[in-house]
Amino acid sequence: EISESGRIISISNSFKEQITIFANKLYQSKINPSKVYIGERAGITSVEFVNGKWNLNKNKRYFEKEIGFTIKSIAEDSKGNRWLGTYVNGIIKLSDNNTKLEMYGVENGLPTNNGIQVFNFDNTIYFGTYKGLYTFDYENNKFIKTGLPSDQSSFLDYYLYRMVPTQKGYILACQKND
Repeated sequence: EISESGRIISISNSFKEQITIFANKLYQSKINPSKVYIGERAGITSVEFVNGKWNLNKNKRYFEKEIGFTIKSIAEDSKGNRWLGTYVNGIIKLSDNNTKLEMYGVENGLPTNNGIQVFNFDNTIYFGTYKGLYTFDYENNKFIKTGLPSDQSSFLDYYLYRMVPTQKGYILACQKND
């Protein structure tokens, strides 16, 4: 957190007696901008800025028993679902205000369960994998290979391990092709 005087203050100090957080990803909710989701080595939690104070999610971690592994990336779709990319456990979808959990993997059309990067671009959730870019087909509840957002016919077979949309409408991506 940055104070009014411009000083950086750790918000985790107020929670250190309740939970230890090793953050991999911070994601500010687009639906509720006062909430920040924290993808960590032991799952996902959130903090919310209310009445001038950061408050930890009352359950500490969402689905702590079910999600006990590293969260690599977080994105939110227009339906309010949170999509979580993991290092080795596929994709997780949190829905119904974080009360419903669904896990997805190769049985749902992903080429692998490893190293998946999730991001939202132009209200579409994209999943960067070892075998290129995928989107989710809500009607059939499965992942489908897709092309670039600007050219759906251009398929990539590269490992897309970091993707960031820019303010000018571009996507910066780190890729590896071995």
